[in-house]
Amino acid sequence: MSKEPNNGRRSNEETSVREAKPLADRWMHRIRDHPVVAIVILTSVVIIGIAQTSDALIKVRSFFRPPPSVAGPWKYELHSKVSDANYRGAVDIIVSGNLISGEMDNPDPELPGQRSPIKGTIAGDLLTLMRTTNRHGVFQEYRLRRSGNALVGTFSNLGQLPGTRYADSGEVRLVR
Repeated sequence: MSKEPNNGRRSNEETSVREAKPLADRWMHRIRDHPVVAIVILTSVVIIGIAQTSDALIKVRSFFRPPPSVAGPWKYELHSKVSDANYRGAVDIIVSGNLISGEMDNPDPELPGQRSPIKGTIAGDLLTLMRTTNRHGVFQEYRLRRSGNALVGTFSNLGQLPGTRYADSGEVRLVR
């Protein structure tokens, strides 16, 4: 067998072997030959990994962290769509797990100084409350969501037919 000179060119066999080498092997040779490049690449990978991990941890933590408690004293502002009147008062909320209880100043101007019990639930960012109005079986339902430092939503009277004296609905806002 005679060997012919290749004039500096690689044979097809050498080329196919080179192409067949895994990418990792080629990078390992480069890393050994250029340790500074290796340090820069590895540092970049570690920094990217840490950044992605910390971002993911922040997202996971904020997902599982409960929102600030709604427990405690609040001031309410009601706006009736029926009478176009505004009412103000105080609400004291007690939270036990996802159950809500407490008391609320009765906004009915004909029943000054009375407080009404409230009961309800909190599920995610939705707070649902029910209040006895002290009027002929009428209940007032509140559906509130957090908006900054406030709870905002709607209310509606249940237990009365539309057009009757105590039928009402409107907007409600609770602030600290």
